[in-house]
Amino acid sequence: MNPLKFTLLIILFVAGSNLAHAQGTAADLKKIADGKMFSFKPIAANIVETSTNASFVNTTPSMGNGHIVLKGDYVITIKPDSIVSYLPYFGDNFIQDQVNTGQSFTNIDVNENPSKITIKLYDYSVQQKKNGSVQITIKPKDKECKIEKMIFEFTLAGSGKLTMNITDHPTIKYDGKIL
Repeated sequence: MNPLKFTLLIILFVAGSNLAHAQGTAADLKKIADGKMFSFKPIAANIVETSTNASFVNTTPSMGNGHIVLKGDYVITIKPDSIVSYLPYFGDNFIQDQVNTGQSFTNIDVNENPSKITIKLYDYSVQQKKNGSVQITIKPKDKECKIEKMIFEFTLAGSGKLTMNITDHPTIKYDGKIL
């Protein structure tokens, strides 16, 4: 066999096997979700604009209307006994506005990152959609956790979205992939 044809055949085989690995069946995706054993790697973050944070989202140069491309080893890992979140957070907390108006609060860290946390107790539910995609809803029960709810949406192609609702902070959405 010609070396060029052989090389081309190897490239096509590798590309095809990677594509087959990234695309699973609806049953495979549901099994991963039900197993509570996966990681999500975000590639972009989006602050959901509200009347409270509109000036921040629209005036932060690197965000461009709330969108920022992530460069780093950010990941959230779900296991049956814990969730370890190492995700960036962009935005002010709502309490900062109250502090600036003279209202008094104690023990408030305005520089905190509520999305970098380890969670031990949580409620977990899985819903499979008609198109085969899966939606996972997680509600942390740890008292020190400010995350109210996380909603993962995974497609058969391996891409996903995470919406994170956080107490006293704007909602943030991440685009990424399931690992």
